[in-house]
Amino acid sequence: MVKEFLLYGFINLTNPLNIGLSGSANAQAGLNIIIARLVSIGLAVVGLLFFVSFFISGLQYLFAGGDEKSAASARRRLTNSFIGLIISIAAFLISQIILQYLGVQGVSVI
Repeated sequence: MVKEFLLYGFINLTNPLNIGLSGSANAQAGLNIIIARLVSIGLAVVGLLFFVSFFISGLQYLFAGGDEKSAASARRRLTNSFIGLIISIAAFLISQIILQYLGVQGVSVI
């Protein structure tokens, strides 16, 4: 069942998440689904940022041209991007465990 909304009397919006609204029986389940989807989207964004940072630091190291200061900066950026990736994966796993504990259906730990 897809819910439809009428906005300003002439724009018809369809609920793409197909979740409950406030006042309905499954409004809390809808909020849990939104949170679970936001966590998944957040992990995808963090993964993309890691890839971009990894690529930029690789190019920076490649074009350092023997300059120790520039090469050290590239290594530091690479190390920081890996640390950020590890922290984000840990946060994702912790959030998945919490969502499983709260009983959100349709969410799995990888």
